[in-house]
Amino acid sequence: MFYNKNHKALGHYLKIARVEAGLSQGVVAENLGYTVQFISNAERGRSSLPLGALSKVIRMYNVESQQIISLLLEQEKEFLEKTLIKAQLQE
Repeated sequence: MFYNKNHKALGHYLKIARVEAGLSQGVVAENLGYTVQFISNAERGRSSLPLGALSKVIRMYNVESQQIISLLLEQEKEFLEKTLIKAQLQE
């Protein structure tokens, strides 16, 4: 999968899910072994969680993995479309 630095939609979804699960960024960070700043950055789309951590988050937040997969695929699709269109325009 191509890396898309703009994971804002996923981050927003994870923040909402965390709040609905009644968890603080501190609790999540401690359970995952990351800093609160890293969790904050992930929720703002400035960094992305490794897949192992994302799997733990899915369980911690009690969310459907299919929703996460759909968000990731949509983001990658948009990124590829923009990148390919831009490349075609430059030819």
